[in-house]
Amino acid sequence: MTSRRRFINDDFKISYEATENSWQMPYSHSHQDYEIYLLVKGERIVTIDGTDYLTRAGDAALFSPNCPHTSRGDGAFAGICIHFSERYLDKYYRPEARRQLLECFRHRILRPDEKSRKALFRIVQDSEEAVSNNEDAPERFLALAAILAVMNRAMSPQHDPFPSKAKSIWKYQQILNYVSGHYTEIPH
Repeated sequence: MTSRRRFINDDFKISYEATENSWQMPYSHSHQDYEIYLLVKGERIVTIDGTDYLTRAGDAALFSPNCPHTSRGDGAFAGICIHFSERYLDKYYRPEARRQLLECFRHRILRPDEKSRKALFRIVQDSEEAVSNNEDAPERFLALAAILAVMNRAMSPQHDPFPSKAKSIWKYQQILNYVSGHYTEIPH
């Protein structure tokens, strides 16, 4: 790999990787975390449970825990890798919320539209900035919820993936205000 950055924490991590050369993952692997791999540049053949999928820039590959996967390609590529654990989900989300957030993992590959991809990049960038500014954990679990909401909307192309920016910011502000005012009352 030519470049790799990682941020957030061990239970929820986002990394960016890029290479100007072709690269073949030498083996199939799995891990105990959920993973979303958003290809930003290039093409990759992603093998999930023995099935090959051609992915192009903008596509997202989704891997459930313990799902064997690998990738290969002949050219330069870049991607964003989002990992999160069951422990992280248990800590911040109730069972019904978890079920709804994880609906997108019924699919192996999703192709978010351009508006959704831009929103994902914005969430990832905002998360990276929050970590570099040492901001609190509540914003991090909200970032994961927002990422999963975008992925879930990618399953239903008939739905507008995002409300207006002002409405979206207002909703997030309401959530942050509630969490700030009731943090000790929210079950973990």
